Amino acid sequence: MAILLAPPYFHTPFRFTGNGREYFRIWIVNLLLTILTLGIYSAWAKVRKQRYFYSNTWLEGEPFDYLADPVKILKGRLLALAIFGVYILIASADPLIGLLLTVAALVFYPWLFVMATRFKWRNSAYRNIRFDFRGTPFQAAAVFIKSGLVVLLTLGFGTPYFEYKRRDLVVSNTTYGTTPFTFSATAGNFFGIYIRALGLVLVGVLIFFAVATVAFTFIFATSSTVGFLLTTSSVVAEYLAAFLLTAVYFAVYSVAFVYRNTAMANLVFSNIANDRFKLKSDLAVGAMIKLYLINGVVIVASLGLMIPWAAIRMARYRIEHLTLLHHGDLDDFIAGEQEQTSAAGEEIAEIFDFDIGL
Repeated sequence: MAILLAPPYFHTPFRFTGNGREYFRIWIVNLLLTILTLGIYSAWAKVRKQRYFYSNTWLEGEPFDYLADPVKILKGRLLALAIFGVYILIASADPLIGLLLTVAALVFYPWLFVMATRFKWRNSAYRNIRFDFRGTPFQAAAVFIKSGLVVLLTLGFGTPYFEYKRRDLVVSNTTYGTTPFTFSATAGNFFGIYIRALGLVLVGVLIFFAVATVAFTFIFATSSTVGFLLTTSSVVAEYLAAFLLTAVYFAVYSVAFVYRNTAMANLVFSNIANDRFKLKSDLAVGAMIKLYLINGVVIVASLGLMIPWAAIRMARYRIEHLTLLHHGDLDDFIAGEQEQTSAAGEEIAEIFDFDIGL
C-alpha cells in the first residue's frame, strides 16, 4: 500500500526540456567517437548522455546534475574487460576451473551491485545535494541468495518476489543528503502485476485461436478457390498459419511487456516516500503502447537515425508524469539538507576511484 501524506500537501510536477535535435548531435558524436576509439570514448559518451538528460530534468525551477568522472568509468570498464578476458582464457583451457570462477563471480556479484548502485547515486545531485546509497554487500548478498533460491525452487514463478526484494534493497538504502527513503510496496503488489500480465497473454492467445478458427472456417465454407489452394498446398497453409501465429504472439507479448513495465514504474515510484514527501507516477498503459509503437516504426524506417528522437519522447512522457507531493516549503527542506550535508563533510561526497559496475 502506498504511503499517503496527510493533507495539506503540495503537488510539484517534474518537467523535461530536452529535444530531439539537440540530443541527436550528442548521440551521433558519441556513436562516431566510440567507434573510432574502439569503445574507449564510451565512458565519456555515457557521461555526456547522462548529463544531458539530468540537466533537462527540472523540479521547482532547478535541474538535476550528473557529476560522474568519465575516467573513473573507463577504469572500471577496462578492469572488467581485463577480468573477463582472463576468465575466457582460463575457461577455454580448463572448463572445470572456468566453472569454479563462474561460481566465484556469482559470490562476488553483490559487491559489484553495491559498487555500481553507490556510484550512480553519489554522482546524482539536486540543488548541490547528492543522493547516496548506504546498502552493504552483505545486505545485497542476503537479498540475492534468498530471493534467488525462491526463484529457483519455484521454477521461475517467484520472479516477482526477486523483483520486489531488489527494489526494496535499493530504495530503502537510498538517501537524499541525509534523508532516507522508504519503500512501501509489497511482494503481493509485484505478484499482482505479473499475474495480470500473464492474464493478458492468455486472453490474447485465446482470442487469437477463436478468431483464427472462425476465419478459416469461413474461408473454407465460402470460398472454394481459397479453400482448395489451402487444402492442396500444405506449405502455403503452414506458412500462413506460422506468420499469423508469430504476429499475434509478438503483439500479445508486446502488450503484456508494456503493461508490466508501465505498472512496475507506477508501483515503484508511487511507493517511494519519507515523512516530508512522496512521489507519484501516473503513466498510462495505452499511451505507453502508442509511444513504443510509433518509436519502433520510426526507428526502423529511419534505419536507427531517429533513436535520439524516440529516446527524448519516452523520457519526456515518463518524467512529466512524475509528481512530487510534499509538506510545507520545498526550499526550507533543501536548506535543511544543505546544512546537514555540510556538517557531514566529505563522508557523503566521497566517491569511489572507479566504477566497476557500469
